Amino acid sequence: MLFTLSLSAQVSKGSISGTVVDPTGAVVPGAAVKVVSTETNQTFSTVSDKAGLFSLQLLPVGTYQVDVSRPGFRKTAINGVVVGSGTDRGLGAVKLELGVTTDTVEVTTAPPLVTATEAQISNTFSSKRRSARSRGFRKITASTSWRFCCRA
Repeated sequence: MLFTLSLSAQVSKGSISGTVVDPTGAVVPGAAVKVVSTETNQTFSTVSDKAGLFSLQLLPVGTYQVDVSRPGFRKTAINGVVVGSGTDRGLGAVKLELGVTTDTVEVTTAPPLVTATEAQISNTFSSKRRSARSRGFRKITASTSWRFCCRA
């Protein structure tokens, strides 16, 4: 008898990532990043690294508020950040404004989604350059003869 066991893996987690920057666009290391689920009030937190990057992995699917703060800057709050199953919700550059930490800059809509699964690379070659390569290749192949020899 042959039995087949089928297991289906379902990914029900996602992530939020971004880069913390100041008003000039310079990265801000050591910024506190707090993510709160608007549905369950569950809190997750991390700190931006020396390159200003942060990433919160394995977040349950849902809608979140993202709070970013650092002493010397006003807190930035981003509302309505939707985390989907098996996806990273990249926020891009999260800007901290100069000011006291009791002030809050509130972003009422989440930044646009970035599609990380699509990439487009384009390159333009001039026809002059392409034809020169083609002629050069033909010249090499026409003037080159191949001889194979074996000694017994």
